Amino acid sequence: MHNNTTPPHDPNRTPETEFSEEELAALQARQAAEESPTAQALSWVDALLRNAPMLTPSAEFAERVMHAIATMPRPGWKRRELSVGVVLGLLVTALLSVPFLAGALFALVSALADAAIFSTLLQIGVSVVSGVSGLLGEVAAQMQTLVTASMWNTILIALVLPAAALWGRVLWRMWGVTQWPTRGPKS
Repeated sequence: MHNNTTPPHDPNRTPETEFSEEELAALQARQAAEESPTAQALSWVDALLRNAPMLTPSAEFAERVMHAIATMPRPGWKRRELSVGVVLGLLVTALLSVPFLAGALFALVSALADAAIFSTLLQIGVSVVSGVSGLLGEVAAQMQTLVTASMWNTILIALVLPAAALWGRVLWRMWGVTQWPTRGPKS
C-alpha cells in the first residue's frame, strides 16, 4: 500500500536508473514538508554530496605517508641486527671447534696411512653395512607377516599411525609452534 507521496518500489531499479524527474520532485517535496532533524540532516548530506567538488590529496601526501611508514618502529622479530653476543658466540664456537676438527683429521690421516688399520676399518664398515641390510630385510619380513597375519593388525596399524601423527602435532603446538616452517624468502 502506497500513499500518493511515496513512489512505488521498483525491484528492477539500479543505481544507473535513478529516480525519474517526477519521483525525485515528489521525494524532495515530501522531505521539505517534514521538519524533523533527521530530514534536515538527510537534506544537508544530500546537498553536500551533490555540490562538493571532488577532492584530491596534496602533492606531497604520498611522500609524507611513506616517510611515516619508514619511521615506524618494527617489531623485535623483524629486526635483523647482529648483536655483539651473537658475534662473540660464533667466535668462541669457531675457536673451540678448530682443535677438535684438527684432531679428527689427524686420526683419519693416520688410519688411512697404516694398511692394517685401514683394512680393519674397511672390514668393520662392510660388516656394519651387511648387518644393517640384514636388519632391514628382517624388519620388512616381520612387517609382511604382521600385515598378512590378520585383518586386525592392519586396522591397528591404520589407527596407530594417524594417532601418532596427531600426538606429534599436539607436541609441536605445546612447544609453541603454530605453523609449519617454510623456506620462503626472508623479509
